[in-house]
Amino acid sequence: VIIGIIDSGIDFKHLDFRMPGADSTKSRILYLWDQLLSTNTGEIVEPSSRTGVLYNNSDINQDLTATPAGKIRSFDTNGHGTHVAGTAAGNGEANISKMHKGMAPEADIVIVKAGNGSFSITNIINGLKFIDSIGRVLNKPVVINMSLGGLSYAQDGYAPHELVVDQITNASTGRVVAIAA
Repeated sequence: VIIGIIDSGIDFKHLDFRMPGADSTKSRILYLWDQLLSTNTGEIVEPSSRTGVLYNNSDINQDLTATPAGKIRSFDTNGHGTHVAGTAAGNGEANISKMHKGMAPEADIVIVKAGNGSFSITNIINGLKFIDSIGRVLNKPVVINMSLGGLSYAQDGYAPHELVVDQITNASTGRVVAIAA
């Protein structure tokens, strides 16, 4: 299963998002797409939207072991995305007892940093489509979490992002999207 989080980013170095045990130098994060960054030389833009900076699992693993680290420029400045990702997919490796785990502690993870507290509908829609596309390419079920509240729309199923949620969840089995009130 792929757990996709659209939020304020992630602390990609956090132990709860790494492979457990002896392989803790490897991340479970397949992709980290920071929609707020502009590309620098050598960085990859997300291909379908042509925005932000896209880091893959190899980039993340390299930054976990590099001296000095610094390839990954994406940070969760307020911690909300990291908290949400831990609740959904943390594996408990960061605590001594290893008993505080998320709901899917062995899931692969895809992170979309869509904002730092406020999130444009365009970023949300692009994030939904991106995570869904990763699930389709890898032929895996996907659960997308957006713990993003707001009052911008009537929340009646007709907002642009709500229509995309319907498209994703109705197009195939194995797709769930959880949205905060």
